[in-house]
Amino acid sequence: MGKCPRQEHRDINELDVHEVKCPACGYVIEFFAEDKKVKCPECGMMVSDTLKDVTNS
Repeated sequence: MGKCPRQEHRDINELDVHEVKCPACGYVIEFFAEDKKVKCPECGMMVSDTLKDVTNS
């Protein structure tokens, strides 16, 4: 069985991974290049990738 892409770090650069704070609870969520929204593991809120919102404007 293959590895989860999030566990394979050799091809990841700093632009591929960044952190966003959940606006509801403040939990720091890791966003990967392919992520648009991620469910906060702390409170369950769907959080948008604010970095992509800024760069796509």
